[in-house]
Amino acid sequence: MNQSDRTLQALADPARRRVVELLAEGPSRPSDIAARLGLSRPVTSRRLRTLRETGLVSVTLSTTDARERAYALQVDELAALGGWLDGLQRRWQAQLDAFAGHVARTRP
Repeated sequence: MNQSDRTLQALADPARRRVVELLAEGPSRPSDIAARLGLSRPVTSRRLRTLRETGLVSVTLSTTDARERAYALQVDELAALGGWLDGLQRRWQAQLDAFAGHVARTRP
């Protein structure tokens, strides 16, 4: 399985997508993520672990309390996925443009 496959698999879960959307606003603590999304702490922890293992989020420890963590979105993986999707869209658009040109040339 390549990185794009892992990224898509991680984003297939609606709760993980909601976490990603929340973290797009800025870094957040797990307890704040759980509260804002209405998820339990264990469910949130599992979602964050999967996103971290996939490389979609990173975690930093507080300098004052080692038990406190903050999660942040890692845009590199999303940018790579976005680039792949943009390439697909360009190819589809080129095919549609070619078809439109063919129709215009062959229409009586």
